[in-house]
Amino acid sequence: MITQTKEKILAFISLKGQARVHDLVREFKISNVAVHKQVKRLLSDNLIEKRGTPPTVFYVPKKIESEVEETYEITGEERSYIENNFLSITPDGKVLNGMKGFSYWASIYGKNKSIPDLSREYMKNMNDRIKNETKDGLVDATNKLTSTFPNTPIKHLFYADIYSIPVFGRTKLAKLVMHAKGAQDKKLIEEIANIVKSKIGSLIKSQNVQAVAYIPPTVPRPMQFIWELADSLHLPLTVIEITKVVPGNVPVAQKSLTTTAERVINARESMYPKGVSHLPYKSILIIDDVAGSGASFNEVASKIAPLCEKDVKIIAFAIVGNQKGYDVIRQI
Repeated sequence: MITQTKEKILAFISLKGQARVHDLVREFKISNVAVHKQVKRLLSDNLIEKRGTPPTVFYVPKKIESEVEETYEITGEERSYIENNFLSITPDGKVLNGMKGFSYWASIYGKNKSIPDLSREYMKNMNDRIKNETKDGLVDATNKLTSTFPNTPIKHLFYADIYSIPVFGRTKLAKLVMHAKGAQDKKLIEEIANIVKSKIGSLIKSQNVQAVAYIPPTVPRPMQFIWELADSLHLPLTVIEITKVVPGNVPVAQKSLTTTAERVINARESMYPKGVSHLPYKSILIIDDVAGSGASFNEVASKIAPLCEKDVKIIAFAIVGNQKGYDVIRQI
């Protein structure tokens, strides 16, 4: 009887294309508990998939994918590198890591290039990005910042990875940040924090950092990425609170501005240290999720510096940022 019910439920879901528990209870005149039991077995047997979160959950037939392992003529080093560094996010929200994600990307954006050719190009472009990488695995973008803001009080700018590379677009870390912010995914933010925490820890140690400030968000969201990140990092430092105000009649999101000059004005007129008149620290770290124009870093540092001793060292860190100059990033 159990097997028959399970088969009937699978047939119903296959026929309709989707079904909720409520639909199955009504169709088969059995209890909610009994339906959940059978659905759990179908999920365990990999015959159906779950879509959505409570209270809106649908079950759909499992898509049959080839189990044959693709054998591409690429080196073990290339395969290992792609497995560790490549990620694709499909339009329906599936996260595909490593070679699976690389193959998916190639099928859509590869312009008929072979997987071996693309893997070699990917390795080259990724290696080019780390020419300014420190021994702690940070990308040193200080020269890029000072070329845009020659009088910046920031001594060094680092980020965990660059935002994008030629041909292949956003890096794995940039995609994770984008997805975490858009999906309001707390667990994913915790995962990102775990990825960058050791790098931030090394930076704090090497620069003798005593206090930290976070760039406040400019886009209203129910859950703010930067504050969730701060909670997950839980750095053992004094926090300098930076507040975001609305100087005009309408709040303007930083990402909506298209030039560096506009972003400078936005940051200068809206971000201020809160409740402090003196900062007795010799080394301060400012953290943001993405370094676009660099304006937010520069303006916050310019407001912090006058409150500190003359020899204060201000360091900036972004999870991801541009490698070439500071073209405005609008995608995040």
